[in-house]
Amino acid sequence: MRSGTTFFRNVISSNKNILSLGPELNNLWTNTGQAPCGLVPSNPPRTADDATDYIRMQVRTYFESHFNSKNTPKQIAYRAYRKIRFGNESIIKNGRPFYLLDKETQLLNKMPYLNEIFPDAKFIVLIRNIYSYTNSLKKHLERISRGEKFIVLSPESDEHGWRFVPIQQRSTILPEEKNEYTFAEIPKYWINQNLLLLDFLREQDKSRILYIHYQDIIEELPNVLFRVGEFLCLPNINRRIRTNLVNNQTNDPLNQWKQDLTNEQIAQIEHIVKSNEQRYQFICSFIRGKTIKKN
Repeated sequence: MRSGTTFFRNVISSNKNILSLGPELNNLWTNTGQAPCGLVPSNPPRTADDATDYIRMQVRTYFESHFNSKNTPKQIAYRAYRKIRFGNESIIKNGRPFYLLDKETQLLNKMPYLNEIFPDAKFIVLIRNIYSYTNSLKKHLERISRGEKFIVLSPESDEHGWRFVPIQQRSTILPEEKNEYTFAEIPKYWINQNLLLLDFLREQDKSRILYIHYQDIIEELPNVLFRVGEFLCLPNINRRIRTNLVNNQTNDPLNQWKQDLTNEQIAQIEHIVKSNEQRYQFICSFIRGKTIKKN
């Protein structure tokens, strides 16, 4: 989350061999998959055992139906509109290999479950530095919690997620729970979410996983797309990128945090990093070793 996933989805799904299945499939995973995520009261983890035969069949049927309808008149008209507006869209989707793309940021505590449903899936993992991420997620939480809901972050719990509580139910939450997140919980959340993800991915076949730095997307997108093309066996992946595809609210996404965060907030992040030095360095060194550039 908040690591360029929307922009990157728009970029790579412009390829004729990649079909994006919408912004995020939170409703599918919550209702059909019985794996709550998104704007839900709680975001509990799921294991491989939770992916029952019935759930696997229902979810895979959903994906298959989108594959079968990928070139209907309605879909072609929509992609023709994007082609005219952005100049970066393939109208007809076909070819081999062919990928269905699900941009999910709410399933990090459900990866064994997801893997059980799609055991041959490939994972593209985007990692953003803790300072820039904290600034972006802080803005995001303020935006989505305005008015009707407020957020309870659980950065250190077994759930590794958050809960969205209707504003009128503030008084009904358990006494030991905070009634709002604190700023320091956001960088803690970065550490725990990344560890949770990496603990799972380290056990998987390395050919299924591609790690990408957010900074490289901003600074070296053609090189990143070359790596993606190799990873997906799609050498002609589209490199014609238009700036109006970028989904952020700043002209300097790598350094905006320096302007937005106060000295006190930066000090809080540094304190979290220092007090979690070993875990933080493990994440950084692991990702550094997995994102070596290819020319």
